[in-house]
Amino acid sequence: MKPVTWIWLRHLRAAGPEGAFCGRADPPLAPVDPAQLARLVAALPPGATILTSPLARCCQTIAALGAAGGAFAEAEDAPAFLEQSFGAWEGRRYADIPEVSAWTIEDYALKAPPGGESFAAVCARVARAIDRRNVSAADTTIVVCTHAGVVRAALAHALELPPAKALAFAVDCGSLTRITCISPDDRRIEQVNVRP
Repeated sequence: MKPVTWIWLRHLRAAGPEGAFCGRADPPLAPVDPAQLARLVAALPPGATILTSPLARCCQTIAALGAAGGAFAEAEDAPAFLEQSFGAWEGRRYADIPEVSAWTIEDYALKAPPGGESFAAVCARVARAIDRRNVSAADTTIVVCTHAGVVRAALAHALELPPAKALAFAVDCGSLTRITCISPDDRRIEQVNVRP
């Protein structure tokens, strides 16, 4: 395979309460900072392939970047890069869910919330999607507008980390993480959680 560079963009800040599970909930973006948009536009390569989680906060991030002058191809919906489903925990504050304070980091990685998906399942889903795309997208750059959990899963795949270890990565809204897949077993981590 020829190298594929993945630029993982976590969506801009979404509206809603801090400290709550957002997951597959679909709030819109909070008011956007034009200066932050301009810095992101300058940091992203023109003409890259654009993939986006179908959730509003990701689609609206890409639309805002385009309106701010980003020279992007039309974004392709990528359901494989949806955020983790938190099931019955969606929209609830972490502090209001007793299991969250009782779980270890291993529990959080391997167990699924009621009616939801485990982080380990997210890691497997994201790894499969990356590997499939690497076969057909040789020698290109892909920008993915997605969620913190998906970016952590991409890092787990690149570094061959167990899911619990990948949960240690900070992934801020509007940050960029850059990984180049040189071959199926050779990956270069170039940036993690960089905020232009």
